[in-house]
Amino acid sequence: AATTSATTKGPADIYPDGFTGTLALQNLESFDEHMVGDTLVRMAHLLAWTQALEARLVHRMEQIFREDFHAASGRLEPGMAFSVAASECAAILKVPQMTGQRLLSEAGQLCDTHTATLTGLEEGRFSYRHAQVVLDQCDNVPAEKLPGFEADLLKAAEGQTRAQFSAKARRLREKKFPET
Repeated sequence: AATTSATTKGPADIYPDGFTGTLALQNLESFDEHMVGDTLVRMAHLLAWTQALEARLVHRMEQIFREDFHAASGRLEPGMAFSVAASECAAILKVPQMTGQRLLSEAGQLCDTHTATLTGLEEGRFSYRHAQVVLDQCDNVPAEKLPGFEADLLKAAEGQTRAQFSAKARRLREKKFPET
């Protein structure tokens, strides 16, 4: 039987506030077509969940910088906090600065005004690219109409490819809000 050394740290020791559990894909060579398909569905769900959590973390980074700038200067500095948080996230995620800014902007929308979309993403009902379509199509929709329109878009997203959903979402927006 294997014994655990006192110096060996488990995941709970390394990541005390955050990650728990184990994820492994075993015996891939023994998978038949059905098992591969089922696993791909699970992986798509996992990827969507991961991207939703990334949005939450990126948004939290901006909140931290906003709070830090306020504590240091006594003034609210949302532009400065956004810029520094975007730079920090871009460096951490190894993406260009402009991509970091886009991620931060989308994360802010998902965590503030589009929480139903964020929830759907976490639940694996659609991909991050679908969520981007929702954000894009909700742009300039009147605030009082936004929750209902977002709900309509989320219903339309499930089971659609990103391209199919994008066309359907655009038609829906143009029908409901021709002025946008």
